[in-house]
Amino acid sequence: MSWRWALWMAMVAASYAVGQTACAQEDLPSLPWVQTNLHRGSYEGDPPSRELWDEWEDMLPVKPLKLSLREKLLGKKPAQGTNRLPTAQAQFKNARALQNRLHLAGWLEADVQSSWKEMKRGAALELHVILGRRWHVAGITWDLKATGLGASELQLPLQKGLPFAQDLLRDAQDLLASQIQRSGRATFHSGLVAFKADTLGRSDRHEVWLTVEALPWHAEAAEWHDPSLPNDSMGNRPHPKVEFGHITWEGQAPSGPDAIGRLRADVWRHLVDLKPQKIYSPEALSKTIQGFQSLSSVAQVQMEKTFRMEGEEVLMDVDVQIQQRPSHDVGFELDLVRNDARYGPKLGTSVVHFNPRGWGAKNTLEFGFGYVAVAPFATLSRDNFLNSGEWHLRWHKERLGIWPLSLDGMRPSTKPKSEWDLGWDREVWPEFTRSQFHGSYEVVWTENPSRNSQVGLRLADLSFVNLTNRDSLFVQWLNNDANDLVKARFNNHLTLASGGSWETGWQAGSWSGQAVLQSMWAGWLSQALASRLASDDSEWLDPESGAWVLAKGVPSIQFQRHQGVFQGRQQSDKRAAWSKAFNVKVGWAGTGANTPALPLEHSFFGGGANGIRGWRIRTLGPGNLASNEETSAVVGIGDVRLDVNVESRLKLGPTWGLALFTDAGNVWLHGEEVPEEAQFALGSMAWSAGMGVRYDLSFFLIRVDAALRIHDPGRPVGNRWAGQVLPKGAVHLGLGLPF
Repeated sequence: MSWRWALWMAMVAASYAVGQTACAQEDLPSLPWVQTNLHRGSYEGDPPSRELWDEWEDMLPVKPLKLSLREKLLGKKPAQGTNRLPTAQAQFKNARALQNRLHLAGWLEADVQSSWKEMKRGAALELHVILGRRWHVAGITWDLKATGLGASELQLPLQKGLPFAQDLLRDAQDLLASQIQRSGRATFHSGLVAFKADTLGRSDRHEVWLTVEALPWHAEAAEWHDPSLPNDSMGNRPHPKVEFGHITWEGQAPSGPDAIGRLRADVWRHLVDLKPQKIYSPEALSKTIQGFQSLSSVAQVQMEKTFRMEGEEVLMDVDVQIQQRPSHDVGFELDLVRNDARYGPKLGTSVVHFNPRGWGAKNTLEFGFGYVAVAPFATLSRDNFLNSGEWHLRWHKERLGIWPLSLDGMRPSTKPKSEWDLGWDREVWPEFTRSQFHGSYEVVWTENPSRNSQVGLRLADLSFVNLTNRDSLFVQWLNNDANDLVKARFNNHLTLASGGSWETGWQAGSWSGQAVLQSMWAGWLSQALASRLASDDSEWLDPESGAWVLAKGVPSIQFQRHQGVFQGRQQSDKRAAWSKAFNVKVGWAGTGANTPALPLEHSFFGGGANGIRGWRIRTLGPGNLASNEETSAVVGIGDVRLDVNVESRLKLGPTWGLALFTDAGNVWLHGEEVPEEAQFALGSMAWSAGMGVRYDLSFFLIRVDAALRIHDPGRPVGNRWAGQVLPKGAVHLGLGLPF
């Protein structure tokens, strides 16, 4: 008896029994149907997991009407498949569906009894489940002669003692077929894996003996077989090893330098991982498809696969076909500016040119405007709601490969990519206007595809920052109150930098996450060349610091900046949908002899919606520095950073969620001239805890996080811990998860 027949007979009998039970319900409640309750009765062995139980409840075909107050006020109609009042049909369908699910999962003798229960606020459908004992696999016989492979050559996906469940058998079909195909047997598929279940003499033990058979190749049934061959050679026989035959691109042979399908010939050669006379490999087909899908200009990839025979050899011809996007596209975007210093809505537009010069990439021209909030420097005013504006104009180009190297010498698995960026940003702060011209060239490649590990190398990063329209109070604060370290953060400057990055995914048990390392260094090469080529009294060297100057008052800054991020998340299978997440961020930056302090854009910022959430952005640190001591440093800005964040997230439904979190860390300064209260010390660690509400719209997530300060290093000793004084806190509006 086959396993399908055994399960089908059990379900037919069960459906009849369930139908009798459901039809026996004579008096139906007149109250609205508000919920369905599943009750687990007696069982032997292990019961269904909470995850399975929740899945079965979600898949009940008829559900009660559930509308929120907001949906009722908006006049929303009940979803299809929901009932307002109890019905015998809903009772019968749900009981039968649940019982069928139990049988398919291996509880072949499970029974479901249904009834209605009246409550104060409505009626509930009660489904009482009597599980019985789950059937298991007593043993397995493997018949794989038709594959030409022995059992020792395969990782057999079934083992003695596993539950006799439909999902496990289907997974076994797919896994076995996948392994056989990877050996070159392209004519094999999961439909050729047959199971036979024998329960004779094992019913009392609730066991079945499985025979797994790989069905042979019916060559004579193939439309492409060679009719000239004798029939006896075309009978049922083991599946052959298939080789790739002709490989064509858009129906053309891959020869010559001409572009095919609007793509360069070297792009085709790089992405098509198929070679004639090579043994068939589903991975090679998959890699080729993924390679073309990674191109920005490609909308769709298809492969036309055709079998043919040469003598008794089976070949597979493959024609790769792609569909390109339109050459140009215009887009509009509404987003939020949400960096470490500025926050607010942003409206942008972009013009995209796809597939320039046949590289399959894109060039993008962007223009955007934002209306943002930023805290002033010279005053303690917190009246900073949407008090600034910003504009940006940016041209971005990306291309397959690492320019200027030849694409033919690169492995497709590394996914090499080059990116150019050129732009102008103008930010109107409350006390000055900041303009920045920047350009960069970066190459990125995959170092380990299994972990999605990438390496980036920014070979050139050039920027020029110019501060104009300085407010009189700001100028007075810089000249009279701020020290040299503070003034240096607001200088006009030139940056000639390079950088590198490495990021990778990781997994350990139920935890998974990402690790990122980033480094940037600037001014060392340009300063060395300037010092060697220019005389001491040259106008190209600043007379005070010795820095190379592009123009008067515009030195080339010298610094290094490093940052590491380690994030993880653990998903729970509990019914309440709890999950845990953590984030650790460490940063350090230092300047050269000719640069007194890091400029504003390369500094680290304390507090904010993505940092230590008991403080608003740029109100925490550095160190134990209080706001009334800000003439010795800029509050909330440092050269060293440590953030440790832990969250427990609760999913309340498809859109709403809650989070409980705690954050610890701060920013600090380092150096001989730095005041002691701004330097690192364990006592200067800030600590806060709070709760957040999240609303997920699938395409973006809105969150509101509120936190209270448990330890505030900016307060006097004796008043830093919650309980010693009334704690302060902060409320943040954010887009997306904080980590």
